[in-house]
Amino acid sequence: AGFEFHYNGSGLVKANITTTATETFAVDVDGTVSYVSHNSKTGSIILAKDLPEGTHTIKVYKTKEAMTGLAQLNYMIYDENAVLTPMEYDYKFLVIGASSTCGNQMDSETGNENGYLAFPSIVSRAYNATWQQISVSGRGCTQGTLGESGWTFSQENQLKDLYKYQSWFRDKETLYDPASYVPDVIITNFNNDFGESALK
Repeated sequence: AGFEFHYNGSGLVKANITTTATETFAVDVDGTVSYVSHNSKTGSIILAKDLPEGTHTIKVYKTKEAMTGLAQLNYMIYDENAVLTPMEYDYKFLVIGASSTCGNQMDSETGNENGYLAFPSIVSRAYNATWQQISVSGRGCTQGTLGESGWTFSQENQLKDLYKYQSWFRDKETLYDPASYVPDVIITNFNNDFGESALK
């Protein structure tokens, strides 16, 4: 999850965000990436400060998957003379996968989850693509990697059920409309999708 825009102006740029848990955001300003933690339920984080006059590219990515907490952008705070314009992309990607697709253990220093360093984010940014992904740690297209144990999806609860709804974690009343996002490229990452027995 995240948002991106061009900022034509200078000075300070902030985002007011509501989170349901402690969250870390990767903030990319003109190619320089920093990480900002957000511990309050609703509050503002600094995306950039002391920007020189000109056009800047600002990208903000939530690094953890939805099951660890949700985040919502409420509004932006910036210089009244500045102008925000949307990004333009060459492609639309859809990535379907499990833990590694979410960014599980992608932070080589801490072992923490980091969706910004995961394959969907990297390949999409490399090809100037916007992307959506369907992925949850432990869940595959045909079964969960932990079989029938825990909360993971299994043969009876496959990943296909995850994208029946507009948001599995936020809104199970509204069905997802596939026509709302038609990708140019679909990428799958099966992981240990067929279970331990299939590898023997």
